Amino acid sequence: MTLGQMIGMLKKCDNPKAVVFFDFGELVPTGLHSYRGFYDHLAFSFDRRWTFNGKDEKDNEIDVAGLLKMCEDALGRTFQGYKGGDYVMNPDTPLWVSDYAEASSTAVVAVLDEETRVIIQTAYRP
Repeated sequence: MTLGQMIGMLKKCDNPKAVVFFDFGELVPTGLHSYRGFYDHLAFSFDRRWTFNGKDEKDNEIDVAGLLKMCEDALGRTFQGYKGGDYVMNPDTPLWVSDYAEASSTAVVAVLDEETRVIIQTAYRP
């Protein structure tokens, strides 16, 4: 999935206040950075929604409106690659899920709108 496709799918979501999760580990997106695997691609960083003591931590949640803003703000923005170089992101920029300095091979492939929450679907792409 590309940055432009993600923006289009988020705009179609019914509830802009729905919390966004990845399809694994109750993880939530926290930011965008240049992907280590391909510096001219973007990757979502992530964090747990839950603490180890089981307490619900809502401070790191992001809703559809917040994720849409994050993605729109990345359009035309210059990101620096892990080992240098400047890369301007555009609507055709592919999206991944990976911590900074990692190349996880976890691609973003779809967005599922479940009304009360939105799930970012991923797939392994070596």
